[in-house]
Amino acid sequence: MGFGMTRPYYSLLSRSSATDPWVIEFGDYIRAVVSQERDDMKDDYANKGLVYKIIKTHDGQAFIDSAAAALNGKKTEVVPFIETVPGLLPGPGTVAERTAIRDACRQMKNMKAFR
Repeated sequence: MGFGMTRPYYSLLSRSSATDPWVIEFGDYIRAVVSQERDDMKDDYANKGLVYKIIKTHDGQAFIDSAAAALNGKKTEVVPFIETVPGLLPGPGTVAERTAIRDACRQMKNMKAFR
């Protein structure tokens, strides 16, 4: 699928502490569905203590995996378009997360397909 054919996709990520990596839990094209899944997971006792984040990327699996890797501080071959959904984080995120998001957005703006 080419860049022009991708759709925005929302992914729910979680981690149990600031030092643990973000893990992809769930995804959907509809943000409200992902938000509901997050709320359901928060209600489950087994998930107590997890921190959640919803991100928006292109719908290709490589973009989703790349976004998670970028948030975990790993270099990736695919440049992810990543956007955190406002109002769903307990705070502004760590410096590393904000840097990863900013850098990925800058790279996407410089790609010919997204001009």
